[in-house]
Amino acid sequence: MIDSSGPDRSADFRWDVDRFLQTAIDRQLISPEGAEQLRQRGDDDDSLIGQSAIESGWMSPTGVEITEAFLYPDDLAPGYTLRDVLGQGALGVVYQAHQPRLHRDVAVKAILQSRLMQTNVLPRFQKEVAAIGRLQHPNIVAAFDSGTHRGRVFLVMELVRGKDLRARIDLGPLPPSHALSIARQTAMGLSHAASHNIIHRDIKPANLMLTDAPAGFDLPIGVPLVKIADFGLARLTNVSDVDDDQLTMTGAALGTPMYSAPEQLTGDPVDHRADIYALGATLFAMLSGVPPYDPQKVPALIAAKITGVPPRWDRLPASVSADQRVLLEQMMHPDPLQRMGDYATVIRRLGDLGAVSVPALGETEIDSDPSKADSALGSKVGSGERRWMVWTAAVLAIVLGMWAWGYPKFVASRAVTLPPTLESVWAEPLFDGQSLSGWTNHRSVWRVQSDREGSRVLAGVGLISHSIPALPDDVRQDAIGRGLRVRVDLQSAKEVEVQFAFAQDSVDEGQRWAVRVTADTVELGRREGSDGKWSPLKTVEIDRPVVPAAQGVEGELIDPDWREVQIQQHGSRWFALFEGQMIGSVNNVESAAEVLQLVARGGEAFFSDINVFGLVPQPLSQNKSE
Repeated sequence: MIDSSGPDRSADFRWDVDRFLQTAIDRQLISPEGAEQLRQRGDDDDSLIGQSAIESGWMSPTGVEITEAFLYPDDLAPGYTLRDVLGQGALGVVYQAHQPRLHRDVAVKAILQSRLMQTNVLPRFQKEVAAIGRLQHPNIVAAFDSGTHRGRVFLVMELVRGKDLRARIDLGPLPPSHALSIARQTAMGLSHAASHNIIHRDIKPANLMLTDAPAGFDLPIGVPLVKIADFGLARLTNVSDVDDDQLTMTGAALGTPMYSAPEQLTGDPVDHRADIYALGATLFAMLSGVPPYDPQKVPALIAAKITGVPPRWDRLPASVSADQRVLLEQMMHPDPLQRMGDYATVIRRLGDLGAVSVPALGETEIDSDPSKADSALGSKVGSGERRWMVWTAAVLAIVLGMWAWGYPKFVASRAVTLPPTLESVWAEPLFDGQSLSGWTNHRSVWRVQSDREGSRVLAGVGLISHSIPALPDDVRQDAIGRGLRVRVDLQSAKEVEVQFAFAQDSVDEGQRWAVRVTADTVELGRREGSDGKWSPLKTVEIDRPVVPAAQGVEGELIDPDWREVQIQQHGSRWFALFEGQMIGSVNNVESAAEVLQLVARGGEAFFSDINVFGLVPQPLSQNKSE
């Protein structure tokens, strides 16, 4: 549920509508036309300008938070003055800031207040702070400070001017001498982290920043300095950290599948050798200009890794020597027991091979133009919650079968089960807890209000719809599917429905599938039109029936009784879950309208925590070491 509570700014801040809107215009967070319309509305309470901007659709909640931050640039992180935005993501924003006391520019990573209530967001951020705070190495982004102020959580880091390695690889293969030097620097940073019992677990080109080396730093001409960033998935391996580690380690994300070691995808014990594998995969990408496996077929990629299928060695150019390929094979061996297992050897081998890799005339140096500040420290801030599905051996067999067919399409004649728990790699809320922004096709009365516990909910009777946003590009390339999550509370309603997979463009006509919840049953079925004939496919009795609202006083809120509905889409198959338990699934269903429709009949119902998320496979077995 989205909690509307937060720090009370009324005593300390005096809003000025013109300053707010001009700041938003200057930062291109609102158009001049939108700002003028908001001015003309003339709300009596100037402190509501941000809420008005959201409700009117002229600004996003993130845009309002950024504008507020620059209205009071010294207030987000005391001692630091905000200068610019370096990047923003689903969970937070990275600002460029200045520290007057030490006369230096820094990067300030701040979690969005609207995301702090999401599961594991704050614990993961605290893990990153704990990990990066231990490390002091020229090849690791340095942490300077962290804290909480007026409900805002922040981490102050070294400002890295340059671009990430992914952007450089997009331009084509790197000269072998450059690639080997970058890999060697990364290995040195990872070795330092391992000496402090830290495993990064998400080494990939996007998490390696390239910048100019300081004067006197011993690097080959044209080779940039590497800075390892984003320790959000780091594992603290020493015994004293085990309890804290469980906050994100039990069933947690294990990195990006393209660069993850096979043991990360099977749930086997993970140590520093997983980072060595990922570094080898990154070196492959630097030398070839492409990742080691086909990035368009994630299920096939996972199946290939866990069954020992080799990388695409044929994509390595002729400039890669036999010795360099041998090193790649040793670093990327699927069995960690046979993989090159210590950083001293990795660093020595990379140095030896780099010494004999003489750059050819005309090799391009890596651009480290400091004007490209949008990539400083990486443009991605977090990846949101990282939740993972538990796949059984039977599901693995299906994945292997799908390999030959590309994008996953489950076999209709085979019973496919899905685990009761899942997590997501990214989530985008469809309800902001403040307005009906984005919701359409209202039937009857819908509004935003507080339930009896004070949480903001979407309340109404009848129908209301919201388009389903596409997954971001960086999520879609790794995801095998997507999901919808809705929490429902019947209140006085006789039944509610979560409708999806519409057969026609119009949500008013044609068939659609739905999860129907009453006081004592939950059903997966097909509905003709919005309120037409109902054909249940599967009915399940609720173990803990919902308390009928009729027992309360008419017109009075009753205690909330929230139940969670999830819809997952994998190719053309849709799975329905209620309170984490599988209800059923339907196959060969194509959706003509990318829409979610909520229905409340016979009375008013509450809805909350409505979001869409991306899905990646979890290990085939529970992680026994964590």
